[in-house]
Amino acid sequence: PGQDTVGKFGTGFMSTYQLCEKVQLDSVIKEEGEEYCPFQVVLDRTGEDTKSILEKIELSVEQVKQAETILPEDKFCKEDYNTKFTYYLATERNKRAARIGMEDMKENILYVMLFSEKVQEITLAWHTAEGNRELTYRRGEDVCVSEISGIHRLRLVASDSVAGEKEHYLLYRTENSVTVAACMEADKCFVPISEKTPRLFIDFPLIGAEEFPFPAVVNSKRLEPNEPRSGIALSDNSASKGSCTNKEVMLEAVGIYGKLLGYVVKERYAGLQH
Repeated sequence: PGQDTVGKFGTGFMSTYQLCEKVQLDSVIKEEGEEYCPFQVVLDRTGEDTKSILEKIELSVEQVKQAETILPEDKFCKEDYNTKFTYYLATERNKRAARIGMEDMKENILYVMLFSEKVQEITLAWHTAEGNRELTYRRGEDVCVSEISGIHRLRLVASDSVAGEKEHYLLYRTENSVTVAACMEADKCFVPISEKTPRLFIDFPLIGAEEFPFPAVVNSKRLEPNEPRSGIALSDNSASKGSCTNKEVMLEAVGIYGKLLGYVVKERYAGLQH
């Protein structure tokens, strides 16, 4: 992965096949010197042997090659949602995995939007027998509340088609690519971190680190996760490059947390017991 990517140990597209083995991709392709071409391809990993899987991969490649519709450059907007993945949730297992994923995202979405600055808006939509519901989170203003301490506050607005609109705030400080953050539902009033929210992020949550013993949420691309991407190693093993790096990051996080805590105590923030 490149420096600006986090596709490692289960955060890339391949991991989404845990939802189902058949995915439809609608997007736009452009070769150098050519026009934009919309295309649709079905990425099908069903099959019980190598031969049948390879045949379906070859079929997908042919679908891309057959894209013929031309989209003039003046009709194409890079800012639009030009790529869509559709997952065929054919079994109850597929649907259960999707439901779990939706609930996990709902618990972690505020921190994901803080740590992944390019994400400006996320909408979760439920279509059930009981009715439809949409929950949209939008990134608001990010202000420096203390230039001396280097502490920032990000406002996020949640618009719920059922419950209406609600504001959330994240107070955070970043040093040397390590960020420590805590959530507030009102200005200067902290709320508990959900039991379902991991305390460790590498832009995206390390699912499994919900009980990691730290009083705030830590994010750093320098962290070296274990292979299940459920936590980090902190063993006293000088031969373990990952453990040594993780210990350095966590020591920095402790220092950052100390500065954050000192500021909120001085400013008389409420909810410090959380």
